Amino acid sequence: MARHRSSATPLAWMLAAIIVYASLYPFSGWRMPGVSPWGFLLLPLPKYWTAFDVVANLLGYMPLGALVFGAAVRTGHRTRFAVALGLGAGFALSFAMEWLQNFLPLRVSSNLDLLLNVGGAGLGVATAALVHQTGVLDHWQTVRDRWFIARSAGGLSLLCLWPLGLLFPTPVPLGMGQVLTRLRDTAEDWLEGTALEIPAAAWLHATSDSAASVLSPGGEFAAVVMGLLAPCLLAFSISKPTWRRGPLVLVLTTAALATTALSTALNFGPQHAFAWRTD
Repeated sequence: MARHRSSATPLAWMLAAIIVYASLYPFSGWRMPGVSPWGFLLLPLPKYWTAFDVVANLLGYMPLGALVFGAAVRTGHRTRFAVALGLGAGFALSFAMEWLQNFLPLRVSSNLDLLLNVGGAGLGVATAALVHQTGVLDHWQTVRDRWFIARSAGGLSLLCLWPLGLLFPTPVPLGMGQVLTRLRDTAEDWLEGTALEIPAAAWLHATSDSAASVLSPGGEFAAVVMGLLAPCLLAFSISKPTWRRGPLVLVLTTAALATTALSTALNFGPQHAFAWRTD
């Protein structure tokens, strides 16, 4: 099979980073465990568990196995190698997370979680292998070559992740990120105890207060437009200059509206799904 620069590769790495974040958050309180960090492997399987835990551990690693398998076959590796790589990646990441959780007071290492994670990765590999055998990946490559330029894997990955970022509620529709407060807190921690602590704190809080002020209707409209314009320009940069750019804008707009409505419904209730619309 010909080698391709697959968007599955950056997506797999990004998903692995999300799993690490979810498994080790809040990354504080590290201490040496009172028992062997390997001991959880030899413990009996837990007697008490919930359906949510089972489903979450399976589904959390299922896309990882599928993406690693897809990345391997799309870069020219044999199916057997891709299967082994997908299973190995799932096991290695899950084992590392369970082992590290020994050192966090708010986390509990579990051999059942490890088994479920590996099982989820296996389900993902099996699903991806079935899709591969039916020729769907080859068909996707044909469609991708028709719609997008070469070496567009990174851009496609960002476009796939963009709707996920919209799930986090922001003051403005289609807004992205809540980083200013975190950057301010980090800067204050770095400057604490230095000669710049007091003047920097005054400037940082003045800046944040200004940023937190209520936007005018025109400013809010501009923010929404730029929130949609950014992914559209990214799509234009990786797509071929044909009529197909029009449908891409339509797809991105639909995804933005649907994801924003879903985010609002999840956070404030279904009856408020479209409360973010402005008159």
